[in-house]
Amino acid sequence: MKSMLEKMIGLGVVVAVAAGCGDSAYEGEPIASQDDVDLEPTSPGGAGGGADDEGVEEEEFIVRELATTSSHVFVPNSSEGSYTVARIDGRDLSVKPMRVGAQPEEIRAADVEGQGAVAYVLCEGDHTISIIRSDQPSLDGKGTGRVSLMRVPQEVNALQISPDGKYALAYIDPSKGILNADSSVASLQTMALIRLGDTEQEDQVFELSVTRQIRSVKIDASSRRAFIVGKEGVNVIELESIVEDSFVAPLRLGLSDDVYPPEDLEVDVSNDGSYFAIRSSKIMGVAMIKLSDADASLESVEVVELGEMPRDIDLLQPGDGMRDVLIVTLADQSQAVWLDTSVLIDGVEDAQDPVLERVDLSENSLFTQVAPGGDYILSYTSALVSSDLDVFDVQQSQMNTYTLLNTIRGLAISNDGKVAVAVHYPGEALSEGGSTVQDEFRMNYGLTLVQLESGYRRPLLLEGEPADIITVENSEGEQLVYVMQQSANTRHQGVVRLSLKSFRTDFISTAKSPSQMGTVAGKLFVSQYAAEGRITFVDLVNNAQKTISGYELNARID
Repeated sequence: MKSMLEKMIGLGVVVAVAAGCGDSAYEGEPIASQDDVDLEPTSPGGAGGGADDEGVEEEEFIVRELATTSSHVFVPNSSEGSYTVARIDGRDLSVKPMRVGAQPEEIRAADVEGQGAVAYVLCEGDHTISIIRSDQPSLDGKGTGRVSLMRVPQEVNALQISPDGKYALAYIDPSKGILNADSSVASLQTMALIRLGDTEQEDQVFELSVTRQIRSVKIDASSRRAFIVGKEGVNVIELESIVEDSFVAPLRLGLSDDVYPPEDLEVDVSNDGSYFAIRSSKIMGVAMIKLSDADASLESVEVVELGEMPRDIDLLQPGDGMRDVLIVTLADQSQAVWLDTSVLIDGVEDAQDPVLERVDLSENSLFTQVAPGGDYILSYTSALVSSDLDVFDVQQSQMNTYTLLNTIRGLAISNDGKVAVAVHYPGEALSEGGSTVQDEFRMNYGLTLVQLESGYRRPLLLEGEPADIITVENSEGEQLVYVMQQSANTRHQGVVRLSLKSFRTDFISTAKSPSQMGTVAGKLFVSQYAAEGRITFVDLVNNAQKTISGYELNARID
């Protein structure tokens, strides 16, 4: 019997999905066994923090969200009457205010080839998109950074950008409530496409008409096509081909007799945008849609009947001569079905059965995640009935099931694809009175680190709610996990730092409750809920900290 890896390759040559497969993930002590529960609190203590400054009057600087590139953090001042975005250089933490449109709300940023750091700012006060070219010489010649404004429809309230940073889509997100429209005439189908030029004089904006009630906006990894999923179905936009204001008709997929597609329509897009997969409550299987290479029109629709409605789909696109695989989770059958997308898209000869393999899962498994590098496929459920984590080893075609101490509410995987971090929320005790160690773990917030190769697990108690998790590698090659922890107790609000090399745990307390975190220029940043604005930067190697508050963010603004 061929292994799953051999089936995926289909070329008679077995190569590793990622370099270094099979090597030990760690130096030093291994992860503890399942019964080794760390009941020491992760906070307070550890890497510092401190009390908030009191008695200091600061100008209001409301921060709702921010955006980053590899070297800059962009912080919009969303207070009423504001016209500014603070640009923070992640390398030296210098702050420069950038004047933009009125009332900046949504912001996205990317490193753009040939132009450096670029930020797009949706300014709802005057219905404009401000484009910040952060690395371009300023007009006064005294530094860097210049801003251009583009008018967009008054109805739009959300923003998405392409991976290469050369396109932005401003659209209507119905979950954000009442539209910010100044007239009685408003279109529910409007969208704006912003195309970045080589100079601000070459920037362009086009008004598009697409589906109503947009549920998701996806742009493929090649920044070629945008996929809009909403009330009327799926619109596909060929980003480079738009040259004027246009109506973009939804694709006629013919997958349902209903006038409108179901609310649970899920779309997963290939990296090059040439095809996408669909699952919904109207299909007893999955559909694969191939698009014309010339104009993104519908070329073919192939439906694979699987006997039930899938609960989850994931595209595995490993490259290196290997076939793309669609992983379909069938909860009722407790199976993951692996489909060869080349059979469905290209009609590969001598391989007409698209099913590569059926993998048995634990009962009730609903969700599937692919580890970076593609060595492992993880399946789990967030339902209280199970705390099992299924780990499928792609190279060995082997399934291992690990029972954790509590239900899995979320899952993160380290950048090297070797360690999973399971997130747990408080649940019910198993024994009467909740007196055991496992009961204590189940009744509190916690994490479990799972080494995917060996199955060793290390549970950790938390002193607050894990609101966000990021995984990152620092300049010394150390794999790190940062957990943003929120709590009504100010002593427990901050960030938990986990080393996946030594399993040391540090707690970084913050003066205000953390709201958003990420990385920039070798530092972790933690934005906090504070009317005046507050961001703490932490070095990824030595935990050195510096906080910038509203006074600095608003410095030198007239």
